[in-house]
Amino acid sequence: MKYRAQGALEYLLIMALVLVILVWSLHYARIIKSGQENLASSLSSDEQTLNRKILSEVSSNLNSG
Repeated sequence: MKYRAQGALEYLLIMALVLVILVWSLHYARIIKSGQENLASSLSSDEQTLNRKILSEVSSNLNSG
């Protein structure tokens, strides 16, 4: 009986560990995904700023030339 209880306890501890790892992995994946979305948004904003600067430079060169 004692060995059966010990085996059940070990099983529960292993299942708890697996659950913790699974939840942590999902949480970490969500953090990575949100970071990628923020990076994409930032790159899009930077690209728009660069395009405006290029357009402004080209326009000023065409007007002065």
